[in-house]
Amino acid sequence: MSQNGCVHSIRRPLLKKHYDLDNVVCVADAGMFNRDNLKEIEMLHINGISYIVGARIKNMSKELKNRITDMNNYTVLNDDLKIASFDYKGKKLLISYSEKRAL
Repeated sequence: MSQNGCVHSIRRPLLKKHYDLDNVVCVADAGMFNRDNLKEIEMLHINGISYIVGARIKNMSKELKNRITDMNNYTVLNDDLKIASFDYKGKKLLISYSEKRAL
């Protein structure tokens, strides 16, 4: 993203008017999870655009990894799915765990 600055070309008023949208959410995968790209993505908030960014757990601190792997920190949603929320550098880190996907 930072290579071409495409994040800056996303403007909520233009998207909202052209597509008749109430909310716009930018979703970026873990490959975009670096300091420069996160700064660009965070600029979307100024334009009224929410964002979700995937992250790799292996890049987190050991302390946070320990909390993520502790199933006592999770809320059960159904027979297979559990979720947890953690603070990560002032942002909300949402983690989902599925027994089926883990196998």
